[in-house]
Amino acid sequence: MSPNTLGFGAGTIYNSMIFAAPDNAVEIPSYVRVDAAAYLKINERISGQINVENIGGAKYWVSAHRNNLITPGAPRSALVTLNVKF
Repeated sequence: MSPNTLGFGAGTIYNSMIFAAPDNAVEIPSYVRVDAAAYLKINERISGQINVENIGGAKYWVSAHRNNLITPGAPRSALVTLNVKF
């Protein structure tokens, strides 16, 4: 990859509605989560990246184990990375 290279990426996660338990008493709604990333290579030694998950701040549930053990999804989060080769 040549110096001063800039790159972007994005992805979506979709989950349809599910029931929390076999009795169908509690419904977990569908959701869409959007993630994105940007990458910059400054020179042969230095590069950086930023990743953002759940850009839109979607409120969602990632798992359900019965009607009262429902796990919420993570809020918007970002990770910034700086790479320096010695």
